[in-house]
Amino acid sequence: MKLRTEEEAKGIVKEVRNRLAARKDLPLKVSEDGYRLEDEWVYVVVSPEREDIRAYDHVQALAAIEKELRETGYPNVLLVPALDD
Repeated sequence: MKLRTEEEAKGIVKEVRNRLAARKDLPLKVSEDGYRLEDEWVYVVVSPEREDIRAYDHVQALAAIEKELRETGYPNVLLVPALDD
């Protein structure tokens, strides 16, 4: 079990933001403090930028991005769907 550093977590969040930005069809975002580091896991909270985004589409996009992350060397990253307050 390799513990992640805060710097690694911030790099992962940046990578998630880049992948979200590349998906022009579904505007999702990570807030400035929208992640949690726990041992080797990084939990990234992702919310829609608009109210008309369907929950199903939101979750499907996150699942696809998680898979891409795993396939490109970013294991143990969980994208958590959320709504803005």
